[in-house]
Amino acid sequence: MILVGFLAGWLGWTLAEYLLHRFDMHGRRGAMAHEHRLHHAGRPLVPDRSPRGWVGAALLAAVLAWGTQPAVGAGWLVGHAAYDLRHWAIHARPPRGRYGRWVRAHHLHHHVVAPDRNYAVTLPLWDHVFRTHARPAAEPASPARPVDGP
Repeated sequence: MILVGFLAGWLGWTLAEYLLHRFDMHGRRGAMAHEHRLHHAGRPLVPDRSPRGWVGAALLAAVLAWGTQPAVGAGWLVGHAAYDLRHWAIHARPPRGRYGRWVRAHHLHHHVVAPDRNYAVTLPLWDHVFRTHARPAAEPASPARPVDGP
């Protein structure tokens, strides 16, 4: 039962990540829309890993853990951590391995070619479910250089 709760929490995070990215960050009046538009413009190219997202994820994980079971909250928090680290790595360093190259190409296609496609970062399943997946032909060039870089 613990594993099922953990997987439910993790899967719930991946769905929330997709929905937040698609409807809030890409919405006209979303709470995170302005900051996300700057991210797409390459200012900064490497995402700010501020504690705001962690605080929100931790609070919701606590509510989920209290209202259901601790494993659900733990799955949610691990899902957020996976997203945060993966998104940072996509923009901050060259990909490692086959999966790293694939997920980077998937996400940079969203940035460079089709901002109305490929909203999911952690689990592209949701792009297939909601029919927003676009298959990148190849890894697109990075949209800009990191602001801290040379």
